[in-house]
Amino acid sequence: MSERVQMILSIVRQGHGQMLIEKLQRSGIPVHYQCVGHGTAPSEILDILGLGTSDKDVVISFATESHARDLLGNLHSAFLHIGRVHGLILLLNTTAVSKLLSLMVQTPLTETTGGSNMNYNANNSLICISVNLGFTDQVMHTARQAGARGGTVIKARLASSESAEETLGKELHQEKELLLILAPSKDAPNIMNAVNKEYGLRKEAQAIIHSLPVEHAMKI
Repeated sequence: MSERVQMILSIVRQGHGQMLIEKLQRSGIPVHYQCVGHGTAPSEILDILGLGTSDKDVVISFATESHARDLLGNLHSAFLHIGRVHGLILLLNTTAVSKLLSLMVQTPLTETTGGSNMNYNANNSLICISVNLGFTDQVMHTARQAGARGGTVIKARLASSESAEETLGKELHQEKELLLILAPSKDAPNIMNAVNKEYGLRKEAQAIIHSLPVEHAMKI
């Protein structure tokens, strides 16, 4: 029987995404998507921390459940060896995948794994907020007031919106930004409700909000 497939969502400092993908490929993970995003920390905070820029590489990969757990332990050791890259790796469960994707990721690891240094945490949620272009700073401010610490922004574009516009009875803006916030599951409802109250779908920001359970989270 095939194993369950999990999504690995990695958010790392710009320039480290390709290095991460190469490491994943050498470990037998063949499927990746790379995006460009930026963090929500103010520039003065970045200067104090010596990070220089808020630009991020966002990598989406897929692996079997057992491979993903072993792989993250191996990655943790690898990134400790090269120094901190100021990023976050999340494991997210999928409810369904195509048969072809499932077959592609049923591949044994080709490197020795080492999961003893993993920081497992099953009490987090990934809050996903899609808003009209230009609203992410305001939304993030509201989210912080409700308990969020920070987030990552990815540029996006709304596709095939006709049926949604017909249901809502209003035009939806095409240019979007996707705000990803990792938060404790106990805090997620307050954050989502606060954002929805101020920036919900019928407001000018036209926010669409949902959350996903995070099985494991690891800082690198």
